[in-house]
Amino acid sequence: MRWDLDFPRFMLFAGATCAPALPALAQDQAPPAAAVADRNDQEIVVVADPAQRTSIDRDTYMVRDTAEARTSNAIEILSRIPAVTVQPDGDIRLLGTTGVTVLIDGRPPPDGVNVLRDLRGAQIEKIEVVTNPGAQFSASGTGGVINIVTRRTYRGGLRGSVNAAVTRYGGFEIGLSPTWTRGDWSLSGGLGWYRSESVGDQTHARRGLDPASALLDTDEDEHRRSRFDSRYGYGQIGYHPDPKRTITLQGSPFGGNGHSSGRSEIVRLADPDAPLDQRSVGDFSYHGYSGSLEYREEGRRQGELLTTSLQQVRYTSDSRSEIATDFGADSGLFRFDSGNSYLSRGFKVDYVRPLHGRQRLLIGGLASDTRVVNLLSQSGDLPLGGNPFPPMSRIDGSVVETAAYANYQFPLLGGTILAGVRIEGRNYDFADASLGEGPSDAHAFPSVHLERPVAPWLTADLSYSRRIRWPGISDLSPALRFSDATTAQVGNPALRPEMTDSYEAKAQARVARQTISLTAFSRRTGDLFSAFNSLDDNGVLVTRRINLGTRLDRGVSLAVQGPIASGLSYSLNANLADRRTRQGLEAPIGPSAAYDATLQVDYRDGTDGRRGADHVTLTASHSGPTDYGLTRYSDYSLFNLSWSHAWTDRVSAVLSVNDILGPTAFRSVSTSANVVSRDTSRSGGPGVKLALTYSLGPLGQPPAPQGGPPPIPGPGG
Repeated sequence: MRWDLDFPRFMLFAGATCAPALPALAQDQAPPAAAVADRNDQEIVVVADPAQRTSIDRDTYMVRDTAEARTSNAIEILSRIPAVTVQPDGDIRLLGTTGVTVLIDGRPPPDGVNVLRDLRGAQIEKIEVVTNPGAQFSASGTGGVINIVTRRTYRGGLRGSVNAAVTRYGGFEIGLSPTWTRGDWSLSGGLGWYRSESVGDQTHARRGLDPASALLDTDEDEHRRSRFDSRYGYGQIGYHPDPKRTITLQGSPFGGNGHSSGRSEIVRLADPDAPLDQRSVGDFSYHGYSGSLEYREEGRRQGELLTTSLQQVRYTSDSRSEIATDFGADSGLFRFDSGNSYLSRGFKVDYVRPLHGRQRLLIGGLASDTRVVNLLSQSGDLPLGGNPFPPMSRIDGSVVETAAYANYQFPLLGGTILAGVRIEGRNYDFADASLGEGPSDAHAFPSVHLERPVAPWLTADLSYSRRIRWPGISDLSPALRFSDATTAQVGNPALRPEMTDSYEAKAQARVARQTISLTAFSRRTGDLFSAFNSLDDNGVLVTRRINLGTRLDRGVSLAVQGPIASGLSYSLNANLADRRTRQGLEAPIGPSAAYDATLQVDYRDGTDGRRGADHVTLTASHSGPTDYGLTRYSDYSLFNLSWSHAWTDRVSAVLSVNDILGPTAFRSVSTSANVVSRDTSRSGGPGVKLALTYSLGPLGQPPAPQGGPPPIPGPGG
């Protein structure tokens, strides 16, 4: 176990957090309600009431049962939350930075993006955003944690919704989400099927940097069309033996398949008059399930709570791709296949105990075992000739994760302090004995947060945490994985975990009906992950992760929202960061500035969900150029529009148009020892979706809130 915290810096920071509270020693005032945005019943996501906050290390957003929420998935819901940015490829960022861990009910999903697309807004009760997590959350995720909490409790009778939608290029969505509650029992479930169709263009330019090398300089233009089908279901049974105990059984089967086809032209600069024609076809399928059993019991003290849970997740996928090449009299066929299996079992226990004077203690632990198997095969001729790679390879390994943690939250000197420590370890086991135990180890992760009202309209928060980014099984395995005939990935058995020390200062204010949140952060990451490309003699660009060095990120994040006029409101999120990367003992790479901003304007007429109500949302976002050391991404802008209209009190229509000014180009440049790769992908232009939703059951009552721990302790309690 490593206790490698920089203690002098930590103690200096802890002292700084306590210093602002000293002048307020004699004060005894509650945190200002004005520091939290007014709850607007017309929003899809609203800031939780102070009574719904259980810990000062997170911002909690409740998801309302609106027409937009019922016709949206989890990724679309996340894009509406301050400080959260969703990239076009599904990558999720907090405060403009990467490395974010997304959890569902405190556990990581097996196939992040696909599972989040299957999770519907009607299933989500609240979303916890933790930019500098405390000990309760997994230490994984150097950029913060987002925890999506699904609904557990519903109001009596039959309720729910039926949804249907059509999208551009022939896509559609169909979904049914009923709930039923009577007495001690509650049942909820859902079935859905959706299909998405997309088109896009890509270009790839590769240039060798070694004049003596035999590597071929090439340009490639590709047009691709893709179809993705997903079918999902979920069911939940809740039983209340008495008012203080709840047993919940959940199960969620899911599956899907995809097909893509493309045609490209590869030009070898040494012979530009003889282009290589390439046609590709790919098929992908997946299926799996997740199941959990949870037991909750409230103690004799108000707010005392014991929660235990068991979970199992199984996920399998298969993919096959064929790439035919034609170059004059020569032709060839290249195939590669991949079969994946994922199985994870876990146990988790949490105990919350209120102590004297509104103090609060949380202790917990978890243990999980995850097995990953990936069978790979490839055969045939590569587009530029030759094929020296092994026809069969296998990735086979497991990870055992254990953790114990404690949080102690208490009022002090006019504010609230949350101090915690988490001991977390991972043990890797590979079928390939030559890989040994990988980076198996255990670490201690301390954290401290201080929240204090500075004025009736202003609240300040200071925090520190230590985080880690563990490599995955495939990141460590040397087996080659093709993504197309000229691009492949390979693991690095010597890859070490990233370790990040994160400091944050946040101020939240309410001025003239405007809610303002300003966050300043400093993060130092050691053993930084970075993609390293090399071009082999057969024209295949092979990417592997390496530990590049250290990176220091300093930045600010601004979130402002409020009304403009009657029925008109806005929300602005902006992030600015200075990134300085040092490769080993060499001179720093950079510095590099990264910035992005999102402006959302909402217009409402009428009461949401009532006949005749309208809600129009226009979103404009811009992401500036980003430098990750060996890879740089160019800037881009996106504009989206949505309009919902309630035809009756039960039937609503939602029209969404994404990438209004598209197609949008996304460009990147990667540099390594022997090659520069320039890649451009273009979207298929505006994406249109028209959805209808029908509400079941009595109108005008939202789902019942889920019970939980007491609100955060404040002074004078």
